[in-house]
Amino acid sequence: MSEQHVFIYIEDQDHVLTDEQKEEAFSLFDENIIECEHEPYFDAVENLQLTHSDIIITSPFMMSAGDFVATNKFWQLDDNEDEEFESDINEAISIRSEILKELEDMLGAKIAVVWEHRD
Repeated sequence: MSEQHVFIYIEDQDHVLTDEQKEEAFSLFDENIIECEHEPYFDAVENLQLTHSDIIITSPFMMSAGDFVATNKFWQLDDNEDEEFESDINEAISIRSEILKELEDMLGAKIAVVWEHRD
């Protein structure tokens, strides 16, 4: 069975962040993950080659988790964001637009979301 990992990162390689910005964004991400196989983390990355694609990530800030269950508050699981429930997350599910904007406002930069499947 294939594992699915999400990578949420800042596109601008030269963007400078404070520790407070990083911790605030990660807190929003992490508090909406219910359970996972690969614990959420954040870090700066340089030349991270994703296994099954031609994507190479270099970013001052990246958050990641793998094979996880998360909330309807963060991920677009249902149109009703007030309804509290959780589900397995995969590449067919996107981050809610208002959460994406909140993350970009927190970090002061545009972010990208990429998925990787690992065998």
